Amino acid sequence: MPNTTRLPLLSRISPLIWLPISITIIGLFFISLASPSEAKSFGSPTYFLERQFIWAIVAFLLYFIATKIPVNLLFRHSIWLYLISIVGLIIVLIPQLGHQALGASRWFRFGQIGIQPTEIFKLTGIIVFSQIFSQAKYQSLKYLLYFLCPPLLLILLEPNFSAVVLICAITISIYYLSGASLNDLVILSLIGLASGCILVVTSPYRLARFNSLTSPDSQKSYHSQQLIISLSAGGWFGKGLTNSNQKFQFLPKISTDSIMAVIAEETGIVGIVAIFYLYLTLIGHLFKLSKKVIAPYSLFVAGIACWLAFQALVNAAAVSSLVPLTGVPLPLISYGGSSLVSLIVAFGLAKNIESKYAK
Repeated sequence: MPNTTRLPLLSRISPLIWLPISITIIGLFFISLASPSEAKSFGSPTYFLERQFIWAIVAFLLYFIATKIPVNLLFRHSIWLYLISIVGLIIVLIPQLGHQALGASRWFRFGQIGIQPTEIFKLTGIIVFSQIFSQAKYQSLKYLLYFLCPPLLLILLEPNFSAVVLICAITISIYYLSGASLNDLVILSLIGLASGCILVVTSPYRLARFNSLTSPDSQKSYHSQQLIISLSAGGWFGKGLTNSNQKFQFLPKISTDSIMAVIAEETGIVGIVAIFYLYLTLIGHLFKLSKKVIAPYSLFVAGIACWLAFQALVNAAAVSSLVPLTGVPLPLISYGGSSLVSLIVAFGLAKNIESKYAK
């Protein structure tokens, strides 16, 4: 007799394998649809697709390596990851080494390969803070600020305010999950709110971005208006694949920051809900896994879930013009090698932990 209790294939494969692969393929598909008009200025309509495909291959090779390495040693020596990340954040600020674009110095290059240390720090930072906060003697506001302030200051100098906000949200979440006191969380929230307001009002370009959200001036709010047009044009079921009008140079950074708007225009609310369902499934699995393993692995896995959740939410808020368009990519979907590789390696480490330490 056939085995009627046999589970479907996907139920026997960890979501930490099939979900990252599925979302990355969706990303490649929509980059192929959204980027040709933008890519023509680089000499080929498939410029972004070709590069992202290569990054995807590299990412999943590193995923495989991440599933095999001894994670206990990685966490035990995580301070070295922290120091290496700090060096990377310093390198991009050196004029001869850092690559500047649109007034910011966020990359350094090896030939044609561009690397963004901030994206790498999101991963190494989660490893480091998970290790630190898993030890009772380091569970204090003093140590959080001691290890968090140096990288934040370097990232602000790039400048990359959105990354600072995202890293703060992830780190504070890990601190909270480690058992932080309510007083510490209140103090952190007040410090973060005050610092954010000061950074916005003292920076003309940041203040201009916030003003553009509510300004009736069509020139100031042009990008916000184009994003809303794209979102509203899709309706429930979209205009059909390849039928987006806004992707023809009306949207800013079409294949990176604004790719969700193209997806919404072509597939509608249904398409966006489907993508966020995949995100929520992966986030839910990570949080469930965090309850099956001990610290620091539990904090690390939960930190990866927070990273994915916060980054997707910030991108969605920016595309919806609830917050300024700030350069936060849609996880695994937007064009960008450093972001893709960092997240995929994070999932590989989580799969490693699931295989070896889950009860």
